[in-house]
Amino acid sequence: MLASIRRRHGAGAVIAGTSAGAQIQQGADMVTGGESYQALRDGARPGYFDDPDTSGYWPAGGFGFLTSGLIDTHFSAYGRLGRAVQLAADTGHDRVYGLDPDTALLVTDPGSRDERGQVLGTGGVNILDLRHGVRWSHLTAGFGYRPRTWQEQPAPDVRRLLDGSGEPVADSLDVFGDDVATRLALDLAGSRARTVTGYTRQDAPRFAVTLAKGAGFTAYTRDGHTATAFRDLAVQIRQV
Repeated sequence: MLASIRRRHGAGAVIAGTSAGAQIQQGADMVTGGESYQALRDGARPGYFDDPDTSGYWPAGGFGFLTSGLIDTHFSAYGRLGRAVQLAADTGHDRVYGLDPDTALLVTDPGSRDERGQVLGTGGVNILDLRHGVRWSHLTAGFGYRPRTWQEQPAPDVRRLLDGSGEPVADSLDVFGDDVATRLALDLAGSRARTVTGYTRQDAPRFAVTLAKGAGFTAYTRDGHTATAFRDLAVQIRQV
């Protein structure tokens, strides 16, 4: 059956999956489970585990249809920023595609110099760039992305947000809670603040996640006031 799917894919058929069905599209080091806090505390381990808190991955990987980065799903909804960063660091990958619910990355010409993606749906595709530290981009419907050049193409209905609100952004005490990290990042992107820090609710040990606007940071808006997407937000995770 897989050979038949590969033949159809080679002829131009679309292959799609959701949740684990999306994760299995990738190549080596496919994620198999785990939570962000435990991943940072214990690191990622090869294998499948009955314990849902164990951050696991399968070295042989999935079907190999998309090999330009690791794939994680329910990224914002389940607070998987820490899990994704740790897995990439432990396995030597420099890019992660984190898919939000009800959201897709439509990829054409995978594996070629012309590989490109387009974001569809109501959430975001989160791209983590680990080449020099960690940089986080949150791209929404209509955005394009070219893996070879690491460049995004803004959606036609967005524009740069040049002057965010003066409202302060409150630190979080549960940064890996459901949707917390992404909401924190979007609030920062839409404000004049330069940094914000979220902390894990667990404290043995406690981790701090600091988000910062650097030289390459850009926020995008659809209504002229609220940030709906961003690129190159610096992420620093440390034990405190």
